[in-house]
Amino acid sequence: MDMHIVASALAQYLTRMYEAEGMPLEKPIRIVAQDPAYTVRDRQILSELPVPIEVVTDPQGFLAIDESSLVYSAFAMVPTKQIVADLAAAAPDGKGPAALFVNSDFRDKIYGNVDRAVYKRDDPRRFVDPETKRYLTMLESYTRVMDGQKLIGMFYLDTFPMDAYYWFTGMDMWARGE
Repeated sequence: MDMHIVASALAQYLTRMYEAEGMPLEKPIRIVAQDPAYTVRDRQILSELPVPIEVVTDPQGFLAIDESSLVYSAFAMVPTKQIVADLAAAAPDGKGPAALFVNSDFRDKIYGNVDRAVYKRDDPRRFVDPETKRYLTMLESYTRVMDGQKLIGMFYLDTFPMDAYYWFTGMDMWARGE
């Protein structure tokens, strides 16, 4: 649930950021989550967050993405980045979501894994959602506004490896420019 609380807080922050920049959003940022493991209690908690999270079934979560969406994908077991880039390319205005909060691409850059998924025995999840050419092209219209590794640092992982927020160091946030 900690990742969901962060997503709700980020949606609040982004709304304020766009307003401060003189670019208020036409409609509120909507958070939609899909995971077959959600329980009735999970759904209730998510619906009561400051920016509520609507739980849907697959593929409704992907189909709900539009120019006002915050796409939140932490070490997905599906090619989320490619799907989001494909949806953005097919959108009538060509715009992608308002913001992306996704796991960073540092391993893709190290291994040169653009356009392919790599399955490693030690950590397969980080390689299932690779960088793709279309995704990297989409990112050209975005600005990285948060780098979890720089913000928190790898020192954090060495010092607090079992902390609930260890995943945060592997995340980046991107905001779409206009």
